[in-house]
Amino acid sequence: MEGVAVSLCTTTYAKRAADLANVNTQELQDLLDAATDMIELFCDRTFASTAYTAKQDGTGAQWIYAENAPLIDFTQVTIEDPDGTTETIAASEFRTDAETGKIWFTDDNDSSYVYFPVGFQNVQIDYTGGYSTIPSAVQRACLLVARALYAQTSGGWNAAAQSERMGEHNFTRVSANQDPLTPSARALLAPYVRQLFV
Repeated sequence: MEGVAVSLCTTTYAKRAADLANVNTQELQDLLDAATDMIELFCDRTFASTAYTAKQDGTGAQWIYAENAPLIDFTQVTIEDPDGTTETIAASEFRTDAETGKIWFTDDNDSSYVYFPVGFQNVQIDYTGGYSTIPSAVQRACLLVARALYAQTSGGWNAAAQSERMGEHNFTRVSANQDPLTPSARALLAPYVRQLFV
């Protein structure tokens, strides 16, 4: 399963953060792209709406799950028999749960199947999945990760310094070696981590 790499927030959105406001736009875009890659790896999904022609293993169940929910559009399923013959079945022969990506046969479908036969990569699903508009929590997480990445590359201060004294004031900085997927970012992303269904 592969989607199209699209940053989860824009440079305009990111520049609202005071510490990123003056960052060169191309550098900021690179940070957002890197943050997006980290988030999508962590969540095991592509967020931006993308068209898929995806092959999966049939399990013998009456249902199957599209890997990149939510479903925006679902067109057809093609099942390949062990003898190499295929049958393409229109979306109208199925019911779907858009949020989870679940696809299952209707009781009165006109195809040769009432279940997805066991096999290796024998079921192809043609659909569009992901988000037309990136959820605000995911945009915020992208900003937080980009900020952490920027801090690790110095961001205008000595990333190795853990504490500094300025007159009567002391402050301690988070380690530059900290995971950019901060606890706050992980909390924002938790509802979007892809669940494995069977």
